[in-house]
Amino acid sequence: LVDTVKYIVRNNIRESDAWNIRRKLLEKPFIGPKTIDAFLLFTTQNSFFTPSDRHYLLYVRTFLELRKYPPVKKYCTSYTCYSCPLQERCVSGWSIRVFGRLSGWIQTLSYLHGRRIVKLPSLK
Repeated sequence: LVDTVKYIVRNNIRESDAWNIRRKLLEKPFIGPKTIDAFLLFTTQNSFFTPSDRHYLLYVRTFLELRKYPPVKKYCTSYTCYSCPLQERCVSGWSIRVFGRLSGWIQTLSYLHGRRIVKLPSLK
């Protein structure tokens, strides 16, 4: 695990490698999709990783009026968000499909908004 982390931090990894690293890290016990996605978002240049937390779920529900759910680890270890059968239900998969490389940063804004660090306008 430590060697994987060192590799990620030292190298500019490609998207395909990032998905493989995500899958391997998710095989570890007690580490979920939110934690891995946050780690990959802030240590790589792959800004599509979307750490789906309660702030993002609330933002999507309140401002976009959509009901989405957190990622399911069992599916995250078998699929990328692009190919996951739960893509439309899962907030991460949906967000990556809709927002692409902005997905992780939109989630970050929702987190800052939820923590009352920034105020976001409604999209209604």
